[in-house]
Order: sequence, then structure tokens, then C-alpha cells
Amino acid sequence: MAVDKKLLPKRRYDDFDNSRLVAMGIPQPQADDLVRQLISDIDDYIPKIEYALESKDYEEIEALNHRIRGSASTVGSGGIVDVFNDFNIYLKNDYDFEIISEYIRNIKKYQIKLKLKFHA
Repeated sequence: MAVDKKLLPKRRYDDFDNSRLVAMGIPQPQADDLVRQLISDIDDYIPKIEYALESKDYEEIEALNHRIRGSASTVGSGGIVDVFNDFNIYLKNDYDFEIISEYIRNIKKYQIKLKLKFHA
């Protein structure tokens, strides 16, 4: 079955940035610590969402993504936050196994970028 390319996630997102936390008065070292905690949370999230996909539990996928998206968007913007936002929008409209798998691949890709940027 061919997947409609317009439904696939974007291939390129802007870099993640946590300057919003610094602008709110949080010192950069603590802001970076919050990102490292987010990285740990995402590491916990990935196997759960993969299991939900294997089980075709699309409501659980949506719930998991909603929670991690909220955490991520509190800590920063761009990068993985944009992947979660786009994934959330997609999940409100459809549940296609191939497209969800592509979003999960993008989450993993941007998680690696986040780890490299914040030395986690």
C-alpha cells in the first residue's frame, strides 16, 4: 500500500533550543539539566510508544505522545518538539502504521541530535 507522501513527517526541523527557559530566568546550567532530564524521559517513552504501535493501541500512542510533547514544549522549541507537535496533529486525524513508524524514526533521529547537543 502506497503511503501519501504529504502525510509523512517533515524530514528537516530547526535545531532544538532551550533559550526560553533562560529568558524566564533559569540559569543556563539548570536549563541544560532540564533538557537532559527530558532526554531521559524520551528514552523511557520510545519503547512504550513502540510497544503501543506493535499492539496497534493507537489511543495509547496518542496519549503517550501528548504527555511527552507537553514536557518537551515546556523545556524548549524546535527539533524534537516540532516532531512531537506534528505527530500530535497527525494522530488527531489518522492512524496509519507506516506513517506512525516514520514519526517514531524521526523521534529517534532528533533524540540523537538532542543527546549530542546536550552531551547526554
